[in-house]
Amino acid sequence: MAVSSYILNPVEGGKRVLSIDILRGVAVLGMLIMTIQAFAMPASAYVNPTSFERLEGNDLYVWLLSHVFADQKFQVIFFMLFGASIVMISQKARKEQLRSSDLQYKRFIFLGIIGLFHAYLIYFQDVLFIMALSGLLIFIFRSKKTSTQIRAGVIFLVIGSAISLLLGYSTPLWEPGEYEATLEEVWNPSSEAQNDEIDYYTSSWERQIVYRAPQAFNYQTSNFVFKNFWRISGCILIGMALYKRRVFKGKKSTKYYLKMIAYGLGIGLPLVIGGTLLDFNFDWDFKLSYFYFSQLNYWAVF
Repeated sequence: MAVSSYILNPVEGGKRVLSIDILRGVAVLGMLIMTIQAFAMPASAYVNPTSFERLEGNDLYVWLLSHVFADQKFQVIFFMLFGASIVMISQKARKEQLRSSDLQYKRFIFLGIIGLFHAYLIYFQDVLFIMALSGLLIFIFRSKKTSTQIRAGVIFLVIGSAISLLLGYSTPLWEPGEYEATLEEVWNPSSEAQNDEIDYYTSSWERQIVYRAPQAFNYQTSNFVFKNFWRISGCILIGMALYKRRVFKGKKSTKYYLKMIAYGLGIGLPLVIGGTLLDFNFDWDFKLSYFYFSQLNYWAVF
């Protein structure tokens, strides 16, 4: 049957799912906490906070709060809610005996276009484009059973984690000089490279684009294939399942949500803290921290 665009029309206030609106707002505001460091400092400071300034005093305490309680956590909520929205639109269309696929494909395309403009003109680590591409590639899972969605989501997450571990394990096999070049580019740039980045981003907007464009392209290609696709797709799939199971709607029992909180504080929090302690204990060693210890925070958010 024909697709009607009214499926995407704003929902009246009384019919909105308040819990999802609140979660979405919290996620968007929380992502500002995790990205503000990348806005204020060279890009390397996000993955290695010791690469730009000395991490001590109040700077250390602020970074610890941000890393332990914000880094990746709010972004994961945002990705999961994107998965929930895919299912939400499909269910709404099904009730009206309409097909949502064409409409959702258009949604992915327009979201991707907005993401491209944002990435190349404003901020190279824009997530809208890679969200749209991931959603498009796993859209087929929207009607699967929740158990299938969760299993697939976990598999995607495991693949993403395994790629990082394998890359770290394979460093002795890299081409001569490749490890050192990657270390300087990603983890610990020279003072000259950092000054160049600051110079570009504090100059004219046109000059910023020249510097930003290759960063955005790398983020949307190699970074997407080896890292972001697996993580984002895993989150979207789990978000689909949680919406179907009415978790996001606040329809579960109080005991259920208390159990989720207990898992987060009892398992997730120690993992993040453990990874942070390892970073400091091994003096933020590139290979250990970037490829291995980061996986503790990667899994802690779930």
